[in-house]
Amino acid sequence: MDTLGKEPLELKAPGQYEIHVNKKRFPGEVQIFVADSTEYLNSKEPLLSSSAEKVLVEIGLSDRPYFKLVSESGEHVFLAERAIRFEGGVNFRDLGGYETSDNRAIRWGKLYRSGHLSNLTENDKVNFESLQIRVICDFRVDDERAKESAQLPGNPLFFGSPIMPGLGHDRYFHDLFRSVADAREVIEAMHKLMINLVSNADSNYLNLFEALLSLKDGSFLMNCSAGKERTGVGVALLMLALGVSKEEVKRDFLLSKRYFPYEKELDRIYEKYELDPENPKSRALIEPLLVTRESYIDCVLGYILTNFGTFERFLVEKLQLDDHSIEQLRNTYTIPISFSA
Repeated sequence: MDTLGKEPLELKAPGQYEIHVNKKRFPGEVQIFVADSTEYLNSKEPLLSSSAEKVLVEIGLSDRPYFKLVSESGEHVFLAERAIRFEGGVNFRDLGGYETSDNRAIRWGKLYRSGHLSNLTENDKVNFESLQIRVICDFRVDDERAKESAQLPGNPLFFGSPIMPGLGHDRYFHDLFRSVADAREVIEAMHKLMINLVSNADSNYLNLFEALLSLKDGSFLMNCSAGKERTGVGVALLMLALGVSKEEVKRDFLLSKRYFPYEKELDRIYEKYELDPENPKSRALIEPLLVTRESYIDCVLGYILTNFGTFERFLVEKLQLDDHSIEQLRNTYTIPISFSA
């Protein structure tokens, strides 16, 4: 069961969006603006005004819409749909909208995360190009890239930051699946994997932050095969650097429950780990790799706080992010919001 709550903006039907208005912030009437980029929202006339908590908006834009809600007193917030709906996409979503401790929010249309892109359709590739992704940080190892290759439009710059999908060697999970009979042993292995990702962040994620700091224009994508664990830890570390709360970091990690296409990816995972899809044991053992558990991100955040005391100390000591780098990241990827914390 999905217990993660509703997104502020949800697609109900083609061209039809439901906006969930935070009435604590917008107690009266709000004006709703829409455009195909956030830059154009300030020059548009409002599409409509409403004082309702749920507002159904129908638009005729063919491109991805962005919304701005403006209160009676002039306060505002930007919205877009979290999921990027590619026919052949895996767990592709926008990191926009998360608020930070310094009264800012991550820009919509600036940071994306995803799984592999090898099944994008021609129409997907047109839509991918419209996202203006200029830099991609890929956490897959060479063998994964070869088997999940993709020709992407827009000629994005690639930063390879390969992280082994296992512990010690690239056939760790192959061997584990052959040697265990209880899925609980696989869950425990996943906990060790998550701790390994963050305890070795200085080798696993330094390239990510180098890539993030290199972006001059356009947007940025982080990806791996499923877009869940390796990408999820990288995203969590970035969100912490941007000043997003631990609670929102966890929520974004757990959204892979909603956006990772579990059933569609089964055949690929069976093949990747050389499992017999006809054997019921295979499904039981593979399940901990397919399902996103709260305990996985708890391992990551717990390791940081236990060993470093604060997230800030971890970012400085493990990832070499000084005040100047943090400021550059926040200036590039966040914008001020008009609400007090």
